[in-house]
Amino acid sequence: MNAYELREIHVLSKLNDAQLEQLFSHGDIVEYTSGQMIVTQRQKADAIYFLIEGSVGSFVTDAKCGQSPLRTSEAGSHFGELGVLQNGIRTASVRAATRCRVFRLSSQSFTAILNEPGLATPLLHAFARSMALRIAEITNRLAEAKSLKDAWMV
Repeated sequence: MNAYELREIHVLSKLNDAQLEQLFSHGDIVEYTSGQMIVTQRQKADAIYFLIEGSVGSFVTDAKCGQSPLRTSEAGSHFGELGVLQNGIRTASVRAATRCRVFRLSSQSFTAILNEPGLATPLLHAFARSMALRIAEITNRLAEAKSLKDAWMV
């Protein structure tokens, strides 16, 4: 794996070669087997993950241990940034649906990147755009769910 393969990650696609190399120097490549937990809900957020190969499923577990699926993510996507940006606790779990290869950026490395404006600015802009798209998707899903609920209440 080299830094230029990170260009296949949608949120990183606009970074130039020097920025990709700089980012690559801050992280590690990690492999997971199918079914292996990558992120566990309610644990400390310790990294951001960029999915190079494979697919993952995210889900939440309720108080009665019931699991509700949230989404399936494929190669080219990312996850875990919200917890790291909030310096908080994971709000969902992520499990490898297939064998996966990820670029893992620890929260300490992310903090170090924030002191490198040439990389921090485009990376934060990319995350902001990604989050805006996710919020729009969630808003649309909620509107559809409310519309369905209202149709049943008539």
